[in-house]
Amino acid sequence: MSNKTHFGFKEVNEEDKQKHVRGVFSSVAESYDVMNDAMSMGMHRLWKKIMVELAEISENSKVLDIASGTGDITKLISQDHPTCEVFMTDINMEMLSEGRDRSINESFAKNTHFCQLNGEALPFEDNTFDIITIGFGLRNFTNKSNGLKEMQRCLKD
Repeated sequence: MSNKTHFGFKEVNEEDKQKHVRGVFSSVAESYDVMNDAMSMGMHRLWKKIMVELAEISENSKVLDIASGTGDITKLISQDHPTCEVFMTDINMEMLSEGRDRSINESFAKNTHFCQLNGEALPFEDNTFDIITIGFGLRNFTNKSNGLKEMQRCLKD
């Protein structure tokens, strides 16, 4: 018998959740920012700005932004801290491509790496990053506990 997890207001089999999430975000990648603006009345931009300010990022930090989507958090970090090395990541290639294109068009790609990866199974060594950020992406993890453990593992002591 398969374990269940949440996908919106439905329960789905754990092994099916990534497929559902991938389908949703592949279909909305080009309009994701407009949708976030509409659903939050633009407040998501303020929330993300406050999060980056509260992170107290030091110069030359190594920062991992998980589930970056179109890159709005990565952009804030890259522009405010040009000496940082920022990893913009997403499990969904369409979202990551939107973010990569945006970073080039809006000139914040210089200190940014782009990685397609699953935030629940990070391919980095222990104690790699000074800061790890995630916006709304945690809600889409199949196993949030595993994802948080992976973040803790990759975060420097």
